[in-house]
Amino acid sequence: MSPSSISVVIPIYNEAKLINKSIPLINFFLKKNFKDYEIIIIESGSTDNSYQLSEKLTKKYPKIKLISQKRREGFGSALRLGFQKVNKKLVWPLVIDLPYPLESILKALPYFDSYDCILSYRSSDNRSFSRKLKSTIYNFLAKIILNLPMKHINSAFKVYKKSALDKMKLTSSGWLIDSEILYQIKKQKISYIEIPIGLKKRTMGKSSINLATPIQLIFDLISFRLKQK
Repeated sequence: MSPSSISVVIPIYNEAKLINKSIPLINFFLKKNFKDYEIIIIESGSTDNSYQLSEKLTKKYPKIKLISQKRREGFGSALRLGFQKVNKKLVWPLVIDLPYPLESILKALPYFDSYDCILSYRSSDNRSFSRKLKSTIYNFLAKIILNLPMKHINSAFKVYKKSALDKMKLTSSGWLIDSEILYQIKKQKISYIEIPIGLKKRTMGKSSINLATPIQLIFDLISFRLKQK
């Protein structure tokens, strides 16, 4: 599949320090590599000036759309809202601290000739030991509880055909959304492939994942699994 039509969905919450760094960079990359693109920013009731900064960018870059949730409803809620608003053939969720090279999308594009979703596993990982440990534990438990065959459940790089997303019945409002998407890929028998993508060392922003988050995720995993038929 040649670079043609893509929607980028970026959830933000209190990201004033990153908005003017990351968004112009993302826009420049997309303009250079795609014939048709849009950037959808989902602002989730930030208490800093994230909304105001994003609004200024929409006036400077016509491809940017800004949607405000008014209050914080969770990462999953923001993603689901963004997915409902996309208009392009491919959908690429991005986190604003850009944990992997933007060029990773170019590596993924050829696979869309044969697959509906491109997932990833980490070929390199420069995160802190504590973040690696939390991720490893959650990945292990998610695979067991949801019986998922994927190598990495919460690897950041994922791209979908819009037609594949339209088949998924997503309900999660929090960080469980990644696991739910993979569960839906399996349940709906959507074709996918996992490719190696290296994580960069974090140079921008601060992780919003704390000790409580993985613990809550485990409870959410169990609760989600019990609700499935």
